[in-house]
Amino acid sequence: MTEPTSSSSLQDYTFSPNYIATQIRMLRTDKQYSGSFLIAEGDTDARVWKRFVDSTKCRVEIAHNKDNAIKPTFRTPNWHIHGVRGQK
Repeated sequence: MTEPTSSSSLQDYTFSPNYIATQIRMLRTDKQYSGSFLIAEGDTDARVWKRFVDSTKCRVEIAHNKDNAIKPTFRTPNWHIHGVRGQK
């Protein structure tokens, strides 16, 4: 993640696929969340997918771009974190 300038907002942060995969890993290892994750490409996609998933069993996360939606799904099996799906 790059550091924002003093005048930037949270939307100006640049998230990497590794950052997203690490966030999911931390939620799993800390036992904060045991359901599935669906990684949506953007906020519009996330709003659509939230209509179709059971929020008690699946958490929709926003990746902010296509690469970030797909690449974390390749990292998480190597970390033995299951229940992650990227959707573009």
